[in-house]
Amino acid sequence: MPRPEDKISKAAEETKQKLTSVLARRYNPELKLLDLSSLGTDAILSSMGTFNSKDLAEKAFKVLVVLASQQYKTASEKREGIQAVSLASNGLNDVVQVFDLAKSLPDIKRLDLSSNNLDSLSKIAKWQHRFQHLEELHLTGNPITTQPDFVAELIKWFPSLQNINGQIVRSPEEVAVALKGMHPTPLPQFPSNLRDGEANVASIFVQVFFPMFDTDRARLAAEFYDDDSWFSIQAIANSGRNLPWKTYLKYSRNVHKLGEKNPATVQRLFTGGNLIADMWKALPSTRHPSMENPGAWLIDCHTFPNLADPTGHGFATGLLITVNGQFEESDTTENLYGKRTFTRTFILGPSKPSNPPPVHPYRVISDQLTLHDWTPAELPAVQAPVINQVPQAPVANAMPPAGPVILDDVTKNQLIQEVMKRTGMTAEYSELCLSGTANWNFELALKSFEEQRANLPPTAFINAV
Repeated sequence: MPRPEDKISKAAEETKQKLTSVLARRYNPELKLLDLSSLGTDAILSSMGTFNSKDLAEKAFKVLVVLASQQYKTASEKREGIQAVSLASNGLNDVVQVFDLAKSLPDIKRLDLSSNNLDSLSKIAKWQHRFQHLEELHLTGNPITTQPDFVAELIKWFPSLQNINGQIVRSPEEVAVALKGMHPTPLPQFPSNLRDGEANVASIFVQVFFPMFDTDRARLAAEFYDDDSWFSIQAIANSGRNLPWKTYLKYSRNVHKLGEKNPATVQRLFTGGNLIADMWKALPSTRHPSMENPGAWLIDCHTFPNLADPTGHGFATGLLITVNGQFEESDTTENLYGKRTFTRTFILGPSKPSNPPPVHPYRVISDQLTLHDWTPAELPAVQAPVINQVPQAPVANAMPPAGPVILDDVTKNQLIQEVMKRTGMTAEYSELCLSGTANWNFELALKSFEEQRANLPPTAFINAV
C-alpha cells in the first residue's frame, strides 16, 4: 500500500513536470526571452486549477520563476540565457503579485509589463532599486503612463534604464554616472591600529596565537581558552574557485542563512576549550604569513567596555582585536592546497582565578572566524605598527576582567543604527563605513566619515533618499 507521502511526492513531481513544459514552450532562445504573458489563457496552467484563487496564481508564478532560474548551473549562465521577460496582459495591478521575479531573475535587461492595470508608481515601488541591469521597460497600456513624472521616477529607481516604451530616456554615459552613484567608492584603508596600552597585550597575543594555531592547536586551546570561551566560524562561500568549502560549511554559523530560530545557530557556537580544540582538529592545516611582514596583516585593537568581572566584582574593560589577512591551507585527506582570506575577531579578558593558576593572565572570551574566497590582490602596503618580539606573557594587571560577549549580528545592527544617528547616513553607507577599514571600530568609523564627508554623494544621506 503506497504511503501518503509517496502520493504527495508523485503529485509534486507531476506538477513540476507540467510547469517545466510551460516554461519550455514559452522560452525563445533567439531573443533569450521568457514569455510569461497572458498566463490566464495557458491551457496547461488552467487545467491545473492555477487560477482558481489569487493565492494559487501567485504561488504558481513563484514556482515558475524558480524553476526557470534552476535551469542554469551558474549565475553567469542564467544572465546569458534569460535576458528578457514578458509579463504583458496578466491583469496585474501591483508588482507584489509577481515580486519573486526580482529574486529569481535579478539580472534581466528587458522587461515587458504592457497591457496590465498598473495605475501609479506605488504599484511598482516594490521593485525599486531591483533589476540593476534593466535597460528596457515597456508599460504601454497601463494607466501609470498618464502620470507626468513616471519616467523621471523610473530612471531613479533603475540605474541602467535607457529605454521606456520604445523611447530613449538617457544615454549610456548618463547610465554610467548613475551606476557609479549606486556603488560608492570604498573608504580608504587605515594602517593597523593597536591601542592596547604599554603592556602590548594585543601585539603579544597575535604574535603568539597565529603561529601556534598553525602548529599546535591543542596547546593553544589549553592555554588561552577556558570552559566559557566561545568560538564560531562563518564561511562566506562564493565562487569557490580556489578551494572547496565542504569542511567549513559543516560548522558555519552564518545566522543570516541559517535563521535565528534554527537550532544550528546554537549547536555551531562552540563553548569550552576542550570542545573548541576537538573542533579545530577537523579543520584543514593552515600557515599564516610571518608577523615580520606587517604588510600582510591589518590589525585593529581597542578597548571593549562594560564586561562582567569573572570574580564577581562589578564590570571591567576588555580588548576587542580584529585581524584581517590571508593564509595558506592544506587538506591532506583531500589532497587540496590553496589560500583563503579571513577576518578573525577576538574579545580578550583576564583569566578566572584558579588553582593551579592559568598559563596566561588573560583568556579568549570570544573568537569569531570569518572566511572568504581568496582574493589575489594583496593587502595594501601600509605602515603598520612594530610588533615587539616579546616571549613572555603580559603582567597580570595588564588586562582588566571581562565576561562572555560575542560580536554578533545584533551588535553590528546596533552599531549601524548608532552611526546612522551620528552621521545622518543611510543604513547601507553606515554599514560600509563600519565594515570597511574601521573593522567595526565605532571611533574609527566616525573618523573615516569626517574625513570623507565631502566626497560622499547626496544619496549617502537619509534626507536625500
